Amino acid sequence: MDVLAREYGDHDVDLVPNAVDHALFHATPRSRQPRPTVGFLYSKASFKGVDVTLEALRRLRDALPELRILSFGSMPADGLGNLSDTVEYLCRPTQDAIRELYASCDVWLTASRSEGFNLPALEAMACRAPVVATRTGWPLEAIVDGVNGFLVPIDDADALAERALHILQLAPTDWEHLSAQAHATSAPLRWERSSELFERALLRAAAKRTVSRQGDAGVSAA
Repeated sequence: MDVLAREYGDHDVDLVPNAVDHALFHATPRSRQPRPTVGFLYSKASFKGVDVTLEALRRLRDALPELRILSFGSMPADGLGNLSDTVEYLCRPTQDAIRELYASCDVWLTASRSEGFNLPALEAMACRAPVVATRTGWPLEAIVDGVNGFLVPIDDADALAERALHILQLAPTDWEHLSAQAHATSAPLRWERSSELFERALLRAAAKRTVSRQGDAGVSAA
């Protein structure tokens, strides 16, 4: 919508948000893990910023030697460097396993340099994991600092680690509130609602097209 308005002057646009399957990605209210636990999506794509995430995790591990690190991805995780013996990695896991991973995290990290959306951040929040994310994609629209997670500048491993450490060191009741707010942020984003909005957008587009054709016919007749 922003691009259409800014680049093309088109303000008459329908927005259909992405969504999450809440029957699949969900978790019951919980407390913080006895052992501090963070998670992230592994990818070799540069725009995903995994190099920044790994640097933040090294700093977190220095501050919290007992830190547990969980991750999943669609390829072998052969780029973890000195974290290779530390990260508990799932390659091509089932959706159920992904849900369990999200629900085991006290904080989910994402350091993307660019995003069209960032669905894992939404899925993690649906599973009650607060998110620390860079300022791009859906997190930029959805995350409010200190309410349901934190936003940090792109390519800033220090800020990513600092905000994650802050969440991991919250008092139990404060963490539970953050977790509940993360879940509440994801709740309205349902496929049923997005389907309704998409249908409405198609009908409106068809109606606009009909009016446009009728106008063209009137001009031709005149």
